[in-house]
Amino acid sequence: MKKYFVMPFFVSFLIVISACTSSSDEQDKAASPTSTPVVTGTSDFDINERFELEVQYEQLRQLQSQISEVWENLKAGETAQCGIDYEILTPESILRESELESDLRISAGELRDAVNLWLEECDNQRESVPPDVIDRGVLMVRAAGDALNAAEDILNGEQGDR
Repeated sequence: MKKYFVMPFFVSFLIVISACTSSSDEQDKAASPTSTPVVTGTSDFDINERFELEVQYEQLRQLQSQISEVWENLKAGETAQCGIDYEILTPESILRESELESDLRISAGELRDAVNLWLEECDNQRESVPPDVIDRGVLMVRAAGDALNAAEDILNGEQGDR
């Protein structure tokens, strides 16, 4: 009588084991990429590349702070000073293709445009900067700030739902 009790238990055990093994194989196949993966984190960079990215990030953050002050002051009805030399990092100087560098390129482009818009206003002889120009400048520096925040999240390893 004990034979009959052990046999169904043993068969059930084998079925469970085989089911677990096959689903594990299917998961492994589903998890393996079939195309080239997109570089998303900073672990894909060697120490020199990471250092260069952090330097570029800091340069952009400093420029964003400087030009943001100009446009935010104008938005608040205050004045801003012309004649300041800005160190612009061009988007074309950020070469590698990764999510981090894409964010840095976006920021660099927005900041370059915001600085150029400000320099054009400095060359213009009108008495005040029109509100629509101020709004454009403010939007550019805010977009640059958003891209820098995304880059900072990647540098800190906090990718989120991007």
